[in-house]
Amino acid sequence: MRRKALAVAGLALVLTLAACGKAPVSAPQLQTDPGANASASLFKDSSALVAAAKAGTEKSKSVDFDAKIDIGTLSMTTTGQAKFDGQNTAMAMTMDVLGQSMEMRLLSGSVYMKLPSAAMKQMGVTKPWAEFSLSDLGSLGQAMGSGDINKLAEQNDPSTTLAQIQKSGTIVSSDKTQLDGQPASHYVFDLDVAKMLDNLPAGVPAQAKTMLAGKNIHMPAELWLNNDQLPLQIKMDMTSMVQAMAPSAAAAKSIGSMKMTMKYTNWGSSVDIVAPPADQVQTGAKLPGTAGGAPTTKKHI
Repeated sequence: MRRKALAVAGLALVLTLAACGKAPVSAPQLQTDPGANASASLFKDSSALVAAAKAGTEKSKSVDFDAKIDIGTLSMTTTGQAKFDGQNTAMAMTMDVLGQSMEMRLLSGSVYMKLPSAAMKQMGVTKPWAEFSLSDLGSLGQAMGSGDINKLAEQNDPSTTLAQIQKSGTIVSSDKTQLDGQPASHYVFDLDVAKMLDNLPAGVPAQAKTMLAGKNIHMPAELWLNNDQLPLQIKMDMTSMVQAMAPSAAAAKSIGSMKMTMKYTNWGSSVDIVAPPADQVQTGAKLPGTAGGAPTTKKHI
């Protein structure tokens, strides 16, 4: 069960990064009276919603986030902050996966990871941090950015998740509510999984597409926006997708359900993400199962 859950967690990590939703959008069309305040209005289609939310995220540029992914009885939690500024995009996050803590920082074209000591030892890393390129991360790196750091940076933009909703989802219902003590617009979507996977900027592993080919899979999602049309929370129930990817009925039963909740706070706050100290970083490490390569100590430049 743990091995299957770890495999699913790899896909979960990709989807989590994507949710941390860029595409052309049409002009906003409001469901309510055209004279009403747009910040207090509900949208009737996903294109209009994305247009407003994308404008807000591009203006704010930074955010704190927390995520939780439940896979059956197991959980993966993530907390961090991100800055979205083109080539200067940066992200720092701490994850707890199956009881193991790890850290990741993405900036200046590099991925820095602090993994559990056993994993670092297996990779021959003796420094506190390991620096990777996406090619160093093997299949996970391909899933995260097709070997391109810039694609991974784009995928981390929350407007990317919103774009996926625009391309693959339809609004089922909407209402005004409260979330964590503040007014919010709440939307429920039906997502077409095939369209969603086709439009992720970094793509998904070919094996995953093969397993889902020809299957008409839909999954529910929910989105909460504040009065400035900034995302407050995103929920996705990915059970139907992971069940369809299971190799057998027994495997599907052992994996069970898969649900994700992503929360956003402090939009527009100051974010200072820096690389770990150079004398604490080792380069050239490879994750288990990827091509070998002797790690080296990060040199000062």
